[in-house]
Amino acid sequence: MKKGIDWLMVHNVLGSWQKLWGMPFESNPQIALDDELKKLASGKLLINTPHEMQVGVPERVNVRIAKTATQNFLEGLVHSQEAEVENIRTSRSMIVSLRSEDFKIEALSNEEQIIEDTDYTQWDYKVAPLKSGNRKVCISITVLLTEENEDFRKTLLILEKEITVRSNPIYSIKTFVSDYWQWIFASALIPAIGLVLKVLRGT
Repeated sequence: MKKGIDWLMVHNVLGSWQKLWGMPFESNPQIALDDELKKLASGKLLINTPHEMQVGVPERVNVRIAKTATQNFLEGLVHSQEAEVENIRTSRSMIVSLRSEDFKIEALSNEEQIIEDTDYTQWDYKVAPLKSGNRKVCISITVLLTEENEDFRKTLLILEKEITVRSNPIYSIKTFVSDYWQWIFASALIPAIGLVLKVLRGT
């Protein structure tokens, strides 16, 4: 069985050669990027999504990232009892994205933000369910790195959160009328016109 090239060993050998003889060599970008990823400091990630929602009723979803778990990390959350905290690597700038086909999502903050040293950084979303049932939102966490004056992005984590969505008959009726009012109007108008014509013919 043929073994693949151990690029890390090659990188270390060439690095030692460069230090010994002062001769430059072209490094492997992937190895350099992996090295930068290993240097990332450990931090805390908080995801705050409601466990239950109702169709058409918007609620807030919050994501917080901090280099250290500050005293106020869990404060000021609407659904604080449902918040989940876990470890994550952090960079100077990070991107948080929230996606779902089952929800109307409005981002209330920039996707890319700087991670502060002494406080948490927060991402806010206004989320409204479009359908009832067990629905999911997808959250992705990405770090931004700079190596040799070139920017790189690396997605560290992709999470799915399930939310139970209750039906909302009043909202569904309003939505149906708003979407199909022309059809409803035409359906009601045609019989009315027929009735008027019938009355006119009878006079």
